[in-house]
Amino acid sequence: MRQNTMILALLLLMTACGSKNEAENEAEEAEVEVEVTDVTLTDAQVKKLEIAFGPLPMHEFAGEVEANGKLAVAPQSQASVSPVVGGNIRQILVHEGQKVAKGQVLATLSHPDMLDVQSRYLDAHNRLIYVGAEYERQKKLYNEHVGSGREYQQVTSEYRQLQGQLRTTAAQLRMMGISPESVAEGKTVTAIALRAPISGIVELISAQTGQYVDSQQEVFHIVNFNDIYADLLVFEKDLPRIRVGQAVNFELKSSCGDKFTGKITSIGRIFDNNPKATHVRATIEGPDHEFAEGLYLCGKIATDTQQASALSTEGVVDYAGKTYAFTATHATGQWTFHPVEVTRIREEKGFVEIQPAHTPQSGTQFALSGAYYILSEMKKAETGEED
Repeated sequence: MRQNTMILALLLLMTACGSKNEAENEAEEAEVEVEVTDVTLTDAQVKKLEIAFGPLPMHEFAGEVEANGKLAVAPQSQASVSPVVGGNIRQILVHEGQKVAKGQVLATLSHPDMLDVQSRYLDAHNRLIYVGAEYERQKKLYNEHVGSGREYQQVTSEYRQLQGQLRTTAAQLRMMGISPESVAEGKTVTAIALRAPISGIVELISAQTGQYVDSQQEVFHIVNFNDIYADLLVFEKDLPRIRVGQAVNFELKSSCGDKFTGKITSIGRIFDNNPKATHVRATIEGPDHEFAEGLYLCGKIATDTQQASALSTEGVVDYAGKTYAFTATHATGQWTFHPVEVTRIREEKGFVEIQPAHTPQSGTQFALSGAYYILSEMKKAETGEED
């Protein structure tokens, strides 16, 4: 029993040691993977590789502010279409997604109330003809001091009352799209047209044939996508850099790399609390696109230019998941290059804004080009290869 216990203890000890050694080996391998060393090149090699030197230069970058948002349509470019009077839908003449022009008939409606308004107008119109003639007669008699003043007052009151009724019913008919003149001629309209108030796309039809709809019930919703715009959210800290007229580059989050341009047209002054941001409106320029309201987008607003430390793309290189530049010192016919870890901030027109892990001393020389070749020489030195 004691012997078995000792064997078990030895096995556990060996396993623990093995695990420790494996962990140490993995750590060492990880360190080796990212290890970088100095590289020495002769003047002749540097000349052949055409490596340029100089202090870390400053480059003028176009400033930009990133802003997310979505596509939106202004209220004046949308229309909710409702009948002015309740009625039953007799016919629907369009379908969802169809383009319509302003004034186009979308549907027809009918209801006895429409006939009632026409009847009241015609009655007032005909009575006004008779009462109007009587009014003129009584007025003439009154002016000649022949007729009774009481009769003249009565007919005047009735005449003006009928005029008011005629104006009111005529306005109701015009709101329904019925010509009062046609009704006066005895032409009765049994159905009225529901017309598009704007040009655009029929986005919604919320009724069906035969259904009764109230005067305030939406039957159609029309959107004019020609006036679609980008509604961007700009954070409070970035707002001082934003101006009307600045260019915007953006792309839809649902697209495959399609990019669009626009310009800022207005800047909101009311902040949302979460996040602390305000709405910025930008136009969409260029050819027509099949955009839809509510699509999410990410934009970059071009602001004032900024000076920043930068190297050309030939002066930086990626290695083992990190980015490096090389400082350079010269002595006795050779150059020594020291790899310096840097962070890529942005890239523009062949230049990369960088932020060194440690601030370089004044007068430090950098390799302004040839970073890829210097890295290749460093790898050769690590593996013991020779040219």
